[in-house]
This record gives sequence, C-alpha cells and structure tokens, in this order.
Amino acid sequence: MLHAYWRNFLYILNHKVNVLVECWKEGLYIQGIIHDWSKFSLLFIFTAALRLVGL
Repeated sequence: MLHAYWRNFLYILNHKVNVLVECWKEGLYIQGIIHDWSKFSLLFIFTAALRLVGL
C-alpha cells in the first residue's frame, strides 16, 4: 500500500513540475506555483492511492 502512496505522490509531483514549466513559459508565475496545491493534502493522497490499487 505504501508503494501506491509513493506512486501517487510522484505522479502529482511530475504533473506539477510540467505545469510549472509551461506556466513559466507563458509568464504565469503565480499560477504555476499554486497549481494543484490541494492535491498535496493527505486526504487527497490517501484517496487517490486507494483508487490506484483498486479499493
């Protein structure tokens, strides 16, 4: 189960970095930084990880 949490965290982090890079190219610095902050909450990480393992 810990593996699912880790995979989910890395997926969110990868997405956030990609969005940050694209936002900075367009000059949207603040939007790039605050994008998807809610996805780093423990509630979201746990529920998303449970979905990844099919529970």
